[in-house]
Amino acid sequence: MMGTLPGGLSWLHIAVIIALLFPSLAIYRLFFHPLAKFPGPKLAAITRYVEAYYDVVCGGQYTFKIAEMHKKYGPIVRISPYELHVNDPAFFEKLYNREGHWNKYDWAYDAHGMPLSTISAIDHNVHKHRRAAMNSFFSKANVVNRQGTVQRLVSKLCHRLDGFATNSKRPHIKLGAALGALTRDVATEFLLGKSFGNLDADDFRAELEKLPYLTAVLSEGLRFSPALATRMARVAPDRDLVYGKQRIPAGTPVGMTALLMHTDPEVYPDPMRFDPDRWMDAEARRRMDKAYAPFGRGTRICIGMHLAWVELYMVVAAIVQRFDFEFDADAAKDVTWNAFNASMYPEDIDLPSAATCTTCTFGQDFSNYWTAVLFFRARNGTYHQIAQKGNVYFEESNGGMTVYYTASYNNTTVTAFKPGFRMIVGDPTLRTREDALRYRQLTYTCLQNPLTRTNETLDMPKEPCPAGIMANLRFPTCWDGVNLDSPDHASHVSYPESGTFENGGPCPSTHPVRIPQLFYEVIWDTTPFNDKSEWPEDGSQPFVWSYGDVTGYGNHGDYMFGWKGDALQIAMDTNCNGDRCPELEYQEIRKGNQCTKKPTVEENLSGWLEELPGGAQITDARGK
Repeated sequence: MMGTLPGGLSWLHIAVIIALLFPSLAIYRLFFHPLAKFPGPKLAAITRYVEAYYDVVCGGQYTFKIAEMHKKYGPIVRISPYELHVNDPAFFEKLYNREGHWNKYDWAYDAHGMPLSTISAIDHNVHKHRRAAMNSFFSKANVVNRQGTVQRLVSKLCHRLDGFATNSKRPHIKLGAALGALTRDVATEFLLGKSFGNLDADDFRAELEKLPYLTAVLSEGLRFSPALATRMARVAPDRDLVYGKQRIPAGTPVGMTALLMHTDPEVYPDPMRFDPDRWMDAEARRRMDKAYAPFGRGTRICIGMHLAWVELYMVVAAIVQRFDFEFDADAAKDVTWNAFNASMYPEDIDLPSAATCTTCTFGQDFSNYWTAVLFFRARNGTYHQIAQKGNVYFEESNGGMTVYYTASYNNTTVTAFKPGFRMIVGDPTLRTREDALRYRQLTYTCLQNPLTRTNETLDMPKEPCPAGIMANLRFPTCWDGVNLDSPDHASHVSYPESGTFENGGPCPSTHPVRIPQLFYEVIWDTTPFNDKSEWPEDGSQPFVWSYGDVTGYGNHGDYMFGWKGDALQIAMDTNCNGDRCPELEYQEIRKGNQCTKKPTVEENLSGWLEELPGGAQITDARGK
């Protein structure tokens, strides 16, 4: 018997009303809503869950999804049931100007969790009155008068960097962390009214502003790193807005995104290239400034902008004048080869959240796997990059690396890697067989056919290989159980005390925790270079790693763990076999092929090269 509610409604009535409500709401939003005339994805016009999916599930990707929408639908797009987004530099100054009444979009700023703060104030007049009380404190004149604070803290930073630079145990300095500490110190001392201790009354920033190239470098840096990377929606509550021939109803949230404006090729030619020279031309700068908003624009422009500029000018000028910089050769190689990021630190980044896709056949694996690049050295002294090719059953893959995780060969328990874990196997400086024996399982296979898995060698094959060369990298399988990394990225792990992982060799007492065997097979298609008449005249094998190793003993690889959740531990406990595991999400190879990353270092690697990337020099066992 169907129950009834007060008023005579039954639960069935309620269910029917709910069932009809959502389709009716969708129809209204698609066809009768005031924004129905604006183009955009139908699903985004119906529900905000589209944005929730890209920002929550995909990790803050809705801004880039909006960029894709503009490519498909044009310069003005409906991105939610109630909101429009414009990607047209010509509209930028109209939307973010100081004339008229401009509210913030309450839905967007309620999410900040600071509804009473000045930055989150929705109403134009409320923000105006609150800001008026702080304007003089953050004015350019007041900031310049107190710039001694910044100078003192910059000097302190340089002193700390001096200490790091002379510390042999800290050969690389993470400037991001150091500059973050500086910014926090500047902000707290400036805002909390502590002793400023001005060292000099001269207007340092005014002098630095006269250095046009320094200004250009800072401007270009801020183009890529605006204070707010997402859209800045504004609401004109008392008037319609006009974009081209389209009228936008009063009260409609309309947003634009500085990051998209800053990478518009019509305004900034070759926008993804870091090019300070673009700011040196006065006419070009005037054109770019119209679509340039690193600190926002209009009545809501960042109130601390002048303090930020003082800090930027002083710290960059001081560091560049005081220190000599050397580009990290290892970082350069990472970019030249196949790493995702040249300066990635596990403690600073969560790979599953940061990545938007994976090339792996298991969809939960966002780990980074890296090896060097192989080159052919012709008789005339030029070099040609060797292409990778897919392994057996993975022939359609764009890459040539197959990664294996093995739980055990004797049913022993293994502990999956933890977030932040990384390790390196091998040493690129090794050039002798005796040294290479330290790494038991870094070898090469001269493929007679794609299925060849025998006759592994520690050095490069000496004869042409009919099906290419396969580099084999088996990582250590014992962990100290404490450290996710170590200064050399290797001492926190170890090979078995005796024997091998395959035959159940025991872990040493210093590294008692058994971890999965990580094994790379990297196949290089050397077959186009099998003609020995093109090999070096002395008859030596012609293949060389990109860091200058012709022996092959410097073979090495990097690993940074990035599996989502406990997926890897589940796979290890299940002891899955092959590329299909019921407990994991399988991804088709063709989908993985779509996951790419643009190079972040511009370097020509195509065709015949006069030298190895970065000018690396050839070395053999004799150091020559």
